[in-house]
Amino acid sequence: MTSPRDENYDIWEHPELKDSEWLAQVRKGVREEARAIRKQRRGSGRKVTLVLAIGLVLGAIAFYANSDPVGADGVVAAAAPPVHPVTSAAPAFDVTRPFDGSLAATWAEGEAAIVLPEATPVGTHSAEQVRAALELTKRIVVTGRLDRSVIEEDDAEKVLALMAPTARDMWHEQLASRPSSVSSLYTKIDPRYPLLPATPRVKGSMSVREHQGFLVVHVDYSIAYAFAVENPTRASDIVAIAVTQADYHHVDLPGLSAELLGVVPGESADHSLSMACEPAKRGLLVPLITDPAYRSGSMDASPTECA
Repeated sequence: MTSPRDENYDIWEHPELKDSEWLAQVRKGVREEARAIRKQRRGSGRKVTLVLAIGLVLGAIAFYANSDPVGADGVVAAAAPPVHPVTSAAPAFDVTRPFDGSLAATWAEGEAAIVLPEATPVGTHSAEQVRAALELTKRIVVTGRLDRSVIEEDDAEKVLALMAPTARDMWHEQLASRPSSVSSLYTKIDPRYPLLPATPRVKGSMSVREHQGFLVVHVDYSIAYAFAVENPTRASDIVAIAVTQADYHHVDLPGLSAELLGVVPGESADHSLSMACEPAKRGLLVPLITDPAYRSGSMDASPTECA
């Protein structure tokens, strides 16, 4: 069968225009419209009826002539389904919520996450002395791990100011001779990769014991930092986690020189997760996406660990 767009197509041969039921509906519609108009225009009924009939048929012709409901094989084609835009691309990573999807997603934020244990007497030390040791240790952790002027500007003096004079001298020499040891004292990031405004996430605990007559506060904290880098696709690209485990000796024994009194850092062990390992050897915390060997997203399930 010919199509409405074929030059030899005769619209009057269209099945709809030869359908008796359809024609009956057209006639009924024409009679009803004609009666309504005759009430307003007496004496012009036949003309009106003719005009209406022509109008209805021409309307049907226009409808079918501009559509193609009948295929070449005579089968009436189904109406085409609506076209919806395809949105297959994954949503962009939201840098305003950088920890979503990371190990630190449910960790608390910043200083408030460092909750001190209840201060009770330990050995020969009163609850007040224990509380003072805990609070000073918290200041050291917050300053060295969360203070952006220390982390981003490499300001060691802010941390060392909280130590005993002997400890300060020792660490000055240590940092000068072995810069990579900085990660045992405070977090240092590569200035080429600044942090996002997001507050670091923190998880961990603090405990107290007595050793050789003075208090030792042990800290065990994991702190997640979100870095500002181009085109991240997921949290593992830009969230690096520094893990610090350290003892802080609060030396307060009577009879000791003033140079020895105060906090002296003791044994420590630090490592990192989801970060570039080569910079870690130099004591720098750097996001994993900067590592040329890293394939974005490959470390989410089992993060890279740098000793």
